[in-house]
Amino acid sequence: MSSMRSRAGGRPMIQMLFDPYLPPRQLPLVPNKANRSIWWERMKKFFAANYAVYKIKKVIPGWKPKTFAQEAEELYVKMNSLFANRKKDELKNLVTEGMWGELNPQMKSLQKDVKWLSYGHVERPRAMHFALAKVQTERGEEEIVQATVKIQLKQGLELGEQKNVQTIEEYVVFEKWLDRSNGWKIAGKIQQ
Repeated sequence: MSSMRSRAGGRPMIQMLFDPYLPPRQLPLVPNKANRSIWWERMKKFFAANYAVYKIKKVIPGWKPKTFAQEAEELYVKMNSLFANRKKDELKNLVTEGMWGELNPQMKSLQKDVKWLSYGHVERPRAMHFALAKVQTERGEEEIVQATVKIQLKQGLELGEQKNVQTIEEYVVFEKWLDRSNGWKIAGKIQQ
């Protein structure tokens, strides 16, 4: 698990990517004694993710996972652009405090004439998993939802005359406090 810092009611609070789960690419065709645990784990995660989606839809009327995945990709592209352009104040508004703690030192070591460019997605972004957690804060019990989105972009770094374009597949975790009016923020990435 990745740990992150956040503020709850003005005081620092440690947060986690509380369910860094990626569904298996393929389940065994027939459940049997040998693969029962794989099926059981997938079923538990499936029902927990559906409950999280239900809670999101309750707070955000008309919300849909497919539309959210596209918005998440736009947020991811914006984050990378702001990072490459060293726009700290704007970047802080797009990421959680824990993610900011990881990005800030990287931004300081970034060369000044580096440009980040997006050449569009290779595959449509896809919401892979949702998780819900309850956190005790000074306001009382609050709910946080985290959504893992698979983003596959053709992106590149430009350093002077040199261009390095690659297809990158990342699983990015987005976070929203359901009891607050804030928007989605990038909380981290799940390593494969």
